[in-house]
Amino acid sequence: MKKNIQLLFIVFCFGFFNMKAQEVFYQNIMPNGALLNEQEFENLSNKVFDNDKYKKIILGKSIHKKDSTIIPYLYFVYSKNNIANIKFNHHLIGKPFPFLNYKTIDGNKIGISDLLGKPTIITIWYNNTSIINEIVELNKLALKYGDKVNFLALTYESNNSIKKFLETTHFNFIHSSVNKTYFENTLKFHGYPTTFIIGRNGFVKDVETHCFIENINIYEFILESLLED
Repeated sequence: MKKNIQLLFIVFCFGFFNMKAQEVFYQNIMPNGALLNEQEFENLSNKVFDNDKYKKIILGKSIHKKDSTIIPYLYFVYSKNNIANIKFNHHLIGKPFPFLNYKTIDGNKIGISDLLGKPTIITIWYNNTSIINEIVELNKLALKYGDKVNFLALTYESNNSIKKFLETTHFNFIHSSVNKTYFENTLKFHGYPTTFIIGRNGFVKDVETHCFIENINIYEFILESLLED
């Protein structure tokens, strides 16, 4: 009996000290990104910039290893050229997205119950040749994730205008025409196209203005973490 108690004590102590040895690190996923310990990451998070710059940190899904936990992250510092749109568009991050009962250009209805349970990409756009390259990148996302993610494109343009645009431009999202006041009074965003990245629970994870090849990794990083939740 005494030996059993001693054995249990040794096992307990081993487990306790092994647990105490568990360290947390933060890994920037960008090429040559830094690996930071908790104190270093806290210093980075608390870093204060001048008013002409704005920072954003996006955390990914934790990776648990035997003796450590790695939390991937993205870190951005925006210049004064983009700061107005970035700050303005971030007011919905961490909040429920204000869904409507949408009607597609084919007459189908889409409500919140149809979208919850999967990550959702909602892109606000309008017919302008300057966004064609961005649509190409958005199409790549739709092709890569397929039915694992909801892809919805909203515009204030009429159904006929959308259909005419789609005759010459491939935009592989579900399309719906929405009253412009929804954009101005409810979503209150700046810049076209603006994309909302929404979790399975309907809460906004991130908002991005524009979708170029340079920042497509942001979308993929967030979607991968949302799909694992």
